Amino acid sequence: MPKKQVLAKILVPVDGSAPSIAGEEVAAMIAKSFNSKITALHAVTHELMHPSFQRFAPETPEFVAGGPRPQAVPWVHVHAPGIDKTTAELTSLYRNEGADYLADAALLFKEEGVKSESKLIEHVSAAEAILNEAKKGDYDLIILGQSGEKEKEAHLGSVAEKVSRQSPVPVLIARGKTTMSKMLVALDGSKTSEKALKCAATLAKKLGSGITLLHVQEAHLFNFRPELTKTIGKSILSSAAKKLKGLKFDQKLESGDPAKIITQTAEKGNYDLIVIGVRGRSSIGRLLLGDVANHVVHYANRSVIIVK
Repeated sequence: MPKKQVLAKILVPVDGSAPSIAGEEVAAMIAKSFNSKITALHAVTHELMHPSFQRFAPETPEFVAGGPRPQAVPWVHVHAPGIDKTTAELTSLYRNEGADYLADAALLFKEEGVKSESKLIEHVSAAEAILNEAKKGDYDLIILGQSGEKEKEAHLGSVAEKVSRQSPVPVLIARGKTTMSKMLVALDGSKTSEKALKCAATLAKKLGSGITLLHVQEAHLFNFRPELTKTIGKSILSSAAKKLKGLKFDQKLESGDPAKIITQTAEKGNYDLIVIGVRGRSSIGRLLLGDVANHVVHYANRSVIIVK
């Protein structure tokens, strides 16, 4: 059986915003290095599509919107007919806007020499559209653009929040920089931490990035048994270092609040990307981010890859 290509398929939601374009640029950079195929996805949604609004819509003859208008590149169009005329007309406006976003993204990818396809989905929320596509499309990575704000304020949007929590594949939240010359890998000795390390190493080999391995000893444990905690921390770092042969890397052993230390280290060191693993599921099977990853993805002013 042939070995599966690394990062063969990347899903990139687009909405025409500056953060979205930054995400597209990061996706193009990664796709060029790994010869990946990108699927650009846009969900057409608005308030009048919600069932609670549809209950009050006036009865009108069934209005089925016309097919997608001609585009410079082919894209998949999915919509549900049988809605009231007002909603259909508004949806048509949003559809045309979404088609333009997809066309612009396709042009960017074409100029970068990256293979891509486009999908326009209707009558599903953006988060649901992304998660549904991720589950059925066998993707290796989702890349979402997200603007950076001051660290004191949480700045993860509701769509990115839901996708980050429930995605079955790694999610890259792209903020600001489109380079990845410096990566900060947060380690805690867990299996997902090892997956995060493997993800970082894979990227670093292709992108020529330097890696910093970071383990943060929690303050209450360090204060109780400092020598033992240091020994464990050094062991975690040395074990990880053995898996980075041929790569540029250094190590940091810190103590304190892991979430805050990770975000502060990324800021002070001017890192381009934080790679962090998360673990655990709730009783209903919903993927959890965990306290540390949750803080990092909300407050870090750097791009973050969440690995599960």
